[in-house]
Amino acid sequence: MLLTKDNAVNLVCPRCKNPLAETGDVLQCGSCGVDWKVENGVPILTESSKWYPKEHMTKEQFEELLGDIDSKGWEEAIKVATGSMRDSKGFNILAFNESRRDLSSILPLNKESVVLDYGCGMGGISFNLAKSCGHIIAADQSAFRAQFIRARCKNSGVPNVTPVCAGNSRYLPFSDNSFDAVIMNGVLEWMPLSMEGDPRDIQMSALKEAGRVLKKGGIIYLAIENRFGYRYLFFGKGDSHNQKKKKIRYITLLPRVIANLYSKLRIKAPYRCYLYSYGGYRKMLIDSGFRKCVFYFPYPDHNHLKYIIPVDNRKASSSFLNYILNGASLSAKERSAISFLSFTGLLKHFAQDYLIIATR
Repeated sequence: MLLTKDNAVNLVCPRCKNPLAETGDVLQCGSCGVDWKVENGVPILTESSKWYPKEHMTKEQFEELLGDIDSKGWEEAIKVATGSMRDSKGFNILAFNESRRDLSSILPLNKESVVLDYGCGMGGISFNLAKSCGHIIAADQSAFRAQFIRARCKNSGVPNVTPVCAGNSRYLPFSDNSFDAVIMNGVLEWMPLSMEGDPRDIQMSALKEAGRVLKKGGIIYLAIENRFGYRYLFFGKGDSHNQKKKKIRYITLLPRVIANLYSKLRIKAPYRCYLYSYGGYRKMLIDSGFRKCVFYFPYPDHNHLKYIIPVDNRKASSSFLNYILNGASLSAKERSAISFLSFTGLLKHFAQDYLIIATR
């Protein structure tokens, strides 16, 4: 099955990487014999398709939302569906405000580029990049998210975003050398929750798979927190990357064995959502076959890109931090931390989040 108008991306079996044959609403693998469903035009290429986290809406509410898109338009349907949420404004900003996650200015992409948005969520990044790229494959493990993106494309007349339900399988369901870029925004840290095995091994496999589907010279964009981020280290900010999404203070700073025991004590679940340091991420990417890793500090965080600060150049990073100090409205704690990082030149090691762009 071919996903883009120029036949750039072929679907393969996520278990064995064999090409898939389309037969009605089924994609058949001739090698391992698995039949993968196509539901409402969306390929379901995952071992376990999940609905969106229940803390936002129920499955029934999501299904109602999908039904309202045709009659009300996607924006009005979202307003109605999220009206009863405790933090509907925050959810809408995170999921749909494309300007807050505009990557077009920092990624070397053009109208011919084919991009995989891996773990695309509700499509905020996908729809933004669609304005400046040739085609976006929006892949997410949630069947609802994929169906929502398909409905939004149809309602908005967006022809160059294709949703695929994919994740938690051995392989990405795409042929080798398919993409000019792979986007992983707030995704890598969560992957060990949906698969069995050592968390770091799972994350390394995901990076290697991203490299496999990239063309030679293609780039990966990785947005993720730093385990030694200054808000964790200096402010005691709780880390909520866990099964229960409960904030646990200082857990990212601990050795993994102790963090695992601490997590079991606090939330009755093992510690699996690993974050890493500057050196840790660089080593993972290099060991996964990437090169030329460039790190940035997104401020205030990787989902709200008001400032994007290079961290490998001390002089440049200090200039950017001083600009923030002079122009932004900051709490006393935040101002003190940024002043410290600017003065010491330690932003590279204690930035709260990283944006990392690495080349295959």
